[in-house]
Amino acid sequence: MGDRWGVESPPAEAYSRVTRDMHAVFGGLHAHADTLVAELSTKYGATAAPASDVDLRRFSRSTDLLRAAAVRPDDPAASPLLFGWTSHPALVIGFGRYLHPGIVPMCGCDACDTDLQEALDEVSRLVRLVIGGFDEAVRRRLSGVELGYRAAEESASGLVRRRDAGYRELPRRSRTITWVPWSARQHAG
Repeated sequence: MGDRWGVESPPAEAYSRVTRDMHAVFGGLHAHADTLVAELSTKYGATAAPASDVDLRRFSRSTDLLRAAAVRPDDPAASPLLFGWTSHPALVIGFGRYLHPGIVPMCGCDACDTDLQEALDEVSRLVRLVIGGFDEAVRRRLSGVELGYRAAEESASGLVRRRDAGYRELPRRSRTITWVPWSARQHAG
């Protein structure tokens, strides 16, 4: 997080307001994603294309998407990576088969004080997670469905709780999927 508040906690009202010009703060995020999609499809055995209708269903209906792309590894055992560009400006990133996309930056309120570098670091973390391989878990609970992931380099798993029926393709039983690392592109030489 930024350092606007120093060692002090932000005031309560800072959590419900955005006074910064979000386009000035995060304007470089979209260009970074454009470059990243091109680099991933060049460096790895993967293909980038506009997101399909199936891909688009993974994004929340409330997300204000301007456009979306999918980067699909040639190896079907490696996870695809979805990018959505929003008007915020933010990126929505999805991966695995069932994982709900994450939003970067997660919040733009005055209390969070996130800056562009923190957002770029989070995008890099998620991309490293996907290209390095990870385990994706779907757990059925009485309270709904829990979706999570665990990667070797991360001690904690990511977790998204979903109670809505909007994403109908969830399995009927709990399961874990292991996604393998992406393979480097083989260049003719």
